Amino acid sequence: MSSIDTVHKLALSIMDLVAEYEERNSLIVHIFNICFQIQTAIAPFVGHQFLTFNHNTEHCLYSLAPVLESTHTHLEMWIARREHSLVSVFNPWFLAHQLKENKRQLLQQYITLMTALQVVDRIRGYNFVSPAASILSFQDQEVLHPPRQRRRPTDILTSMYPDSEAKTFWKDHFKGEPSSVDSRRFREALSNWLGRDLDDSAYNRLLLRLDHDHSSTVQFSTFHELVRNGKMVDIVNSYLADPRLPLLIWIDEDVRENTDRVFEATSYGVTVVQLASVPSAKTWIAANHDFLKQNDDPSSIRFIISQTCIDSGELQKPNEDDGSDSMLRYIRDQGFAAPVLISASKKCIHLTRYVEEDRLQMAGSTTLACSVYTESRLAMECANAVYKLCEEIIKFISEHQVLRSDSTTIQISELVSQIEHAVIPVLRRKTINEPLQRCLHDLESVLSVVSKNLHKWNERRSHGKLHISALTYSAWATPKDIKENREFLIWHHAILVKVIQLVIRPKGYNIITPTPSIRNFIEHRSVQKMKMKEDDEIDEPSIFEIDQFWKCSIGSETEFASSQQFCDLLSSWLDEDLSDLARKRLLLRLDEHHTGYISFPTFQFYVRNGRLREDVHLYASDPYLPLLIWIDSDVSAITHQILECTGLGITVIQFASTATVKSWITMNIDFLKKHDSSTKIRFLCNQVLHERDSSHTPADNEEAGGQILSHIRGLDIHAPVLIYTTRSNITATKYVEQYDMAGSLGGNYSIFHSYVVALGKGTTDEGKWMKYDA
Repeated sequence: MSSIDTVHKLALSIMDLVAEYEERNSLIVHIFNICFQIQTAIAPFVGHQFLTFNHNTEHCLYSLAPVLESTHTHLEMWIARREHSLVSVFNPWFLAHQLKENKRQLLQQYITLMTALQVVDRIRGYNFVSPAASILSFQDQEVLHPPRQRRRPTDILTSMYPDSEAKTFWKDHFKGEPSSVDSRRFREALSNWLGRDLDDSAYNRLLLRLDHDHSSTVQFSTFHELVRNGKMVDIVNSYLADPRLPLLIWIDEDVRENTDRVFEATSYGVTVVQLASVPSAKTWIAANHDFLKQNDDPSSIRFIISQTCIDSGELQKPNEDDGSDSMLRYIRDQGFAAPVLISASKKCIHLTRYVEEDRLQMAGSTTLACSVYTESRLAMECANAVYKLCEEIIKFISEHQVLRSDSTTIQISELVSQIEHAVIPVLRRKTINEPLQRCLHDLESVLSVVSKNLHKWNERRSHGKLHISALTYSAWATPKDIKENREFLIWHHAILVKVIQLVIRPKGYNIITPTPSIRNFIEHRSVQKMKMKEDDEIDEPSIFEIDQFWKCSIGSETEFASSQQFCDLLSSWLDEDLSDLARKRLLLRLDEHHTGYISFPTFQFYVRNGRLREDVHLYASDPYLPLLIWIDSDVSAITHQILECTGLGITVIQFASTATVKSWITMNIDFLKKHDSSTKIRFLCNQVLHERDSSHTPADNEEAGGQILSHIRGLDIHAPVLIYTTRSNITATKYVEQYDMAGSLGGNYSIFHSYVVALGKGTTDEGKWMKYDA
């Protein structure tokens, strides 16, 4: 069942439960009203198999389901307690507290859902983003109409048009379903449909949205776009009526830059009017002059204007010098004193000095509103381009038999799939650091070349089929450039993994599993299966899952959770039992210093790839073999070597301190002793670790190597241990001569290489490393 069907079903089940319960107090009625609003909002989309939503909407739906489930459970407990007087079984205070929390979470999720359904990528004329009606005030009223008789959503022609009410209206009122109608004719039809006359000022407000080019016609496509969530009466009335207060009038052509902040504004109960240009803003202000004048107060109305907004009705480059300036002066010339904030990029902020003029009071300028988006926009576009290219290459290979049957292109498809999964968590970041920007830029270029070469080769092979006489071995053999592309992808994939996963010092410890595309290409994997997985939305991990879990289980108000509570909630969320050992392993990663609490930022960093269940299994379960346990506080210096190990099929566990590695070894002693063999487990440790001393002061521990080796042998573990350091410090490792299966080196790469190669192959080596200063 799709997420939207699940949410709809859960909302209706709660409404049924409340309708059957006679002793409804105001809290229960409030919960019913929210669920009613939710199911009404999504009803037009239910049952459609091919709907796609943006990330924000998907996030809302996935977050809503567990909240609705929790609400239903607590309601059942509440009703059972009241009807059967089970005071001894259920704590009434606890249930009331949980239901109030459920109501609060449902309310917040509903606000976000309504905003996600309303915000579009580009506005035409202007756009209302209103706070949901139910968030302003819930009336303590009885449920007058139990939700027994429900209208099934009408399926109009195709599931591509979920706004069935708008299409029905057009079909019923305009014979032949023309693509556009005269605005006067549309007014008559709309007035008849609403059952009331429309005065000139109200209809002109609506016409500003429907006839933004002033052609005296209403296009069906524009009307269809307006009524996009199917609640035609609410959408139309929102444009016909005066806007709700408080009101924020936002003038900016590019809505994408402001989407997150629009969400934030509406969550405070603010109605946002989005206007795409200075002319449309002036027209809207003129049409609503009396309303604005009546409510001209900082507590009721405010403006935000982009410095680069367009001051022309023609298609041309935005005028960075006078767009916002002329708009601000127009507002003051009309006699409005409402606050005006000009948003500008850092390079253009100097152009906003006009706000300091005496006559332009209650005006200011800032880079805050656009700085994050402006500075990272190109990088994010690059990340999106990489993701899109990956999808295109995978799809292209899967659709062409000549490519599916070639081992090199299968390997390329595997590599591209790995790159795609690595880029997914990047798409949700607000900022991208410089190394990652460069990496994504290079990857985009490489993937573009790969795509072009694949198309060329496919055309050449297809051409060969048609002209048998022209066939040569070279036409069918894998071209050199395709093989070179594969090698480039391997290299750039390694760099991407390095930049995303390894450059940050590990908190507690990191587990880096071998990447299948580097370790061993799966020659015979079914590309068709891969394509099916791509099409299966259920199998795709949500990159917002950690946010959902924290928000729904712990609460958005706090950034900390007790360790015990966290493990209990995580077990419930995953619907899996977590053993004591699994919990200890997780907490060593999430609460390295045993504070008893887990912070949300640490949890976010822990689930880097968006797959919460996979990462929990990775850290809570026994590690994959062969295993290299690597202790070094400077991750950036060994990144290349770690990638080399994962390329050999080795799982690497990174530790940054002696305390953490000792704790991990102790809690995993049974696993380590079970696989205590040089072919399965090996240790690699820096002689000097930068960590904290007993007083928690940062300091260099120059005896770390010896302390860790002593601890390992003290637990009767005989796995190989190799200590490395600089040439000048090699004498500090003389102690290795006291232990079996131990050695030290001072920069000899060949010794390191043979040490890890033997582990990767699962064989015993010559033991050249097994001595002091190997």
